[in-house]
Amino acid sequence: MALHAKVYGYDYDVYTILGDGELQEGMPWEALMTAPNKGLHRICGFIDYNHLQVDGSVDDINQLEPLEKKLKAFNWEVKVVDGHDFYEILDLLAYFKLKRKTRKNPLMIIANTLKGKGVQEIEGDFRYHAVPFLWSSWRRHRRLPRSDRGN
Repeated sequence: MALHAKVYGYDYDVYTILGDGELQEGMPWEALMTAPNKGLHRICGFIDYNHLQVDGSVDDINQLEPLEKKLKAFNWEVKVVDGHDFYEILDLLAYFKLKRKTRKNPLMIIANTLKGKGVQEIEGDFRYHAVPFLWSSWRRHRRLPRSDRGN
């Protein structure tokens, strides 16, 4: 989409969301390398960096660190944020829009997150990666005092 906009002169930004488990594969890295090399600076990416994937810990399966340095080596501008802080995310989106005409590199936001944040029984547990959160679990969680919910 970003290449299409550049080639045909369209004026739009492209946003993408990646999971850290996805970065175990080759195709995202090809795209990460290609975008800056083709001058596709109107891309804003988010990496949901919770260190978990469907079959366990990203760090145990195929470590990504130093992720920030790798992205910078591919000529991305990189910002690291608390992925649960919506104000920080909104500030970065505003920054991206503000710099859209002068930007030289695409922007990647590494959002450090905790899978299942706020629900103690699933918080940080990879087994809840690809399963729906059951309504009974939600009701049980809502009955807990706020201090016991992990908020």
